[in-house]
This record gives sequence, structure tokens and C-alpha cells, in this order.
Amino acid sequence: MSSEHLERSLSLRRAGYSCGQSVLMPYAAELGLDEELASAIALPLAGGMAKGRVCGCLSGAALVIGLKLGRGFPQNRDAKKESSRALRELTERLEAQYGCTNCHELLGLDPSTPEGGALFAQNNLRETVCIPVMELCIRFLDTL
Repeated sequence: MSSEHLERSLSLRRAGYSCGQSVLMPYAAELGLDEELASAIALPLAGGMAKGRVCGCLSGAALVIGLKLGRGFPQNRDAKKESSRALRELTERLEAQYGCTNCHELLGLDPSTPEGGALFAQNNLRETVCIPVMELCIRFLDTL
């Protein structure tokens, strides 16, 4: 398994990119996507699509899964099956490890509020929550 994706992902996240961007962008070039375009596509995934819903790491991983396994649909009907299977498996791994897949539940707060943002920074949640979730996603994606 290549650690290149993980190293790039960590570098992006620590440089201020969102979790979704940090998962999609390391795969962009090899999957035929310009990195700037990948960044723009994944930007709204941050903060659970800005509403605390599905974790941005998981949403970014879903985009990578689609780019890796979803090509050729509808002619290739297996593309839908394979991409759905992979996303289910990753979701199950996250749920098993963390008990949920929602951003605000994972963090235990809403980082879009002033109070939540302060607690996010104070408790170093980027390093203690976001990055481990991101690592799990990247390691899974590298097995596809």
C-alpha cells in the first residue's frame, strides 16, 4: 500500500484544506481530474456538507470510489454494484470504529458556531478526530 496518498492527504489537511478536499485531491491526477477542480468539487463537503451530516472524509472517499470503480456505467452494470459495495464497506468500517459517520457526532460539537469552532481548535479535534478518520478512509481507498 502506498503511503503517498496518505502523506499528501495529511499535508493538505494540515495546510487548511477541508477533510473532503484532503481525501479527494491526492487521487485527482491519477483519476483524470485536475487538482484545482477536485478541490472545488470537494469544498462544500466540509463540516458534513455544512450541516453536520455525513463526514467530509467519507463524502470525499465516496467521490474517489466513484472515480475508481464507477466508470463505464450504465453499460457496465457492475460499476454501480462495485462502487456501492465499496462505499458500504467503508461506511461500516467507520461505524464500527467510531460509532457514527456524521461530522458533528464524530466531533461532539458543531464547528461552524463560534463556541464549537473555539472548542474544535482548543481540543485539537483536527488531529484527534478528523485525521484518524481521514487515515482510515485513505487506507481503505488504497486497497481498491
